Amino acid sequence: ESEWSFRLPSILAGILAVPLTYLVGLKFLNSRFASFIAALLILLSKPHLIYSQAGRGYALTVLLALLFIWSIGKLIESQNNLVDAPLFFISGIGLVMTLPSNAVFLAGSAIFSVFLILDRKENSPQPVSILFKKLTFYYLVLLFAVTYYLYGIQEGLQTGVQNYSVKSTGSNGLLEIIDQLMTPFGYWIYLFFFLGVFFFTNRKLLFAFLSLLVVPTIILFLIGATIFSRIYIFLLPFIFFVSAVGIDSLFNKLLCTRHNLKAIVALVLLGLLFTPVVNFWIQYYPSRTNVKEATLYEAQLISDTIKDNTSKNVLVVSLLGNKE
Repeated sequence: ESEWSFRLPSILAGILAVPLTYLVGLKFLNSRFASFIAALLILLSKPHLIYSQAGRGYALTVLLALLFIWSIGKLIESQNNLVDAPLFFISGIGLVMTLPSNAVFLAGSAIFSVFLILDRKENSPQPVSILFKKLTFYYLVLLFAVTYYLYGIQEGLQTGVQNYSVKSTGSNGLLEIIDQLMTPFGYWIYLFFFLGVFFFTNRKLLFAFLSLLVVPTIILFLIGATIFSRIYIFLLPFIFFVSAVGIDSLFNKLLCTRHNLKAIVALVLLGLLFTPVVNFWIQYYPSRTNVKEATLYEAQLISDTIKDNTSKNVLVVSLLGNKE
């Protein structure tokens, strides 16, 4: 009924995703600095900021993806699943209910679980065979629930495919998506991402994170979904996790003995990362005061006017974007 009530779930999801990024990073990366950097990056991310203000499911997707990965870690590390198992199913099903295309993230998370079990097998209170059986059972139940839900909305899915069927732009479209996801940081963030891949000491955990990025991307690419960057929004925190490891490694491994050089590099990093962020904010927030789209209240007035002054047999044509 109002702008606030319509956008409030996205606002809350966007806010909660920031501290949750820190907590998930702390759980898997074991570095407060890297976890802080990852949370800072998602806080300053343009896609996350924009979708946290929109009444759509993209900010909620980021939050649920983080919760889902958190639940997998807890299921592997603990025998008490009274909280972790419900969180696994609620966040997993919630991802697909929020955006059906998020089902590809669940496929990537299954590979993530395999690598995580292999990584945590020595510290887990349960044998590896039990962990594999438990996670397999949980994923089969989740697969049944997701399949049942998607089957129930298949008519709507088919309509959506028909209405939004656009020819895939292939690798060029994928490169554009990669660029759009990392705004306003630009391609500099991928330098730190590749540094993170190189310096990631726990290779099994690295492969676990990469599976969350590669598997869903390959599936979406194969089905031709290389048009809208927003359906890849679940990749954001996991790209930032690896990038944060790269920044952390650059500070602590390459420059730990050269304090002056470390300070210079820190300033350069801050300039590379935050200059485009400041420029974006300078341009973005003033533009929010000159919004051309209609509000919910104005849309309701138009709807009421049409209902009061037309009959069901009248065809109403709206010329969108016509300034005359």
